[in-house]
Amino acid sequence: MLDLDFAFFNMMTTNKQGLVYRKFFLDRLAPVLFSPRLEKLINFNGLGLQGGNIFLPLGQGNWDLLAPGMKRLILEKSITILEQYQIPALAVDRRLKNEFFSLFNNFPLVFGDNFIKALASVLVKEFISRRAVKKIIVAGEIPEMPGLLEDFRQYGIPVSIQNNHPSAYEIMAYHLLYEKGVAVSTSYINPMEWEKGDLVVLFEAEGLALTSPPSFILDLTYDGNHLAPELANTLKLREMDTSMNTMAPILESCLWAKAGFTDTIEEQNNAVAALAGPKNMWVEFNQIGEDIGLWDFFLDKDI
Repeated sequence: MLDLDFAFFNMMTTNKQGLVYRKFFLDRLAPVLFSPRLEKLINFNGLGLQGGNIFLPLGQGNWDLLAPGMKRLILEKSITILEQYQIPALAVDRRLKNEFFSLFNNFPLVFGDNFIKALASVLVKEFISRRAVKKIIVAGEIPEMPGLLEDFRQYGIPVSIQNNHPSAYEIMAYHLLYEKGVAVSTSYINPMEWEKGDLVVLFEAEGLALTSPPSFILDLTYDGNHLAPELANTLKLREMDTSMNTMAPILESCLWAKAGFTDTIEEQNNAVAALAGPKNMWVEFNQIGEDIGLWDFFLDKDI
């Protein structure tokens, strides 16, 4: 049997058309005709990591037609593949995050949030070591943001949170100031006010349209795809998406494996619990990524 470090689940970017793809037939035929399967091998040779792509030959519109019970059955079959190869968690395309997280929160699913926070910490440290930065702007939203903001405190640079719901972050900013000594401002996202010397760490932000602000931007959105060309080329050779939609879940699942959930199927329960916490698991990922040389692929020496 193949020795795999990860498995990545995704679907078609377009919908299947025809009579058989209507709800009546899909609910009856999906388990037979559209069962998830391990389709492609993905080798990150520079990291010594190998995995597989579990591909569901349906589009988002087709998936939406399936009954909840059928969706769960499909995921259960994907988890069976994990058990066969002793993979601790299933990496899932980030575009499926909202629905999958609510429907399947008892499955060991990885969407890449911890990886993205670890990468943000690494890139900010590298950039500040090379450029003069007057303000760090965290634009958009990422789960469990306080730990990342506390990490930025070490640089002694003002931090600003900007998103579409700044009032939701006021209490967090208050606690960071009075419990951690981290001075953070909150405001609506406004690229027109970004200035030269600002370092913008850009997470997901609904409705954001960027022109060409003079600040430097670390694009960690779903569509960001220019940060690790060598790793992206590995995915491209397999005719796969090269953006953070794919890269972040895959690499986070590799980091989970390196964190120790690899030996036995019984550890699946431990993995499920761990994926819910601890809150700052990305800090450990930061160190693991350094140990295996992962961050070298993202650090542009001309940054």
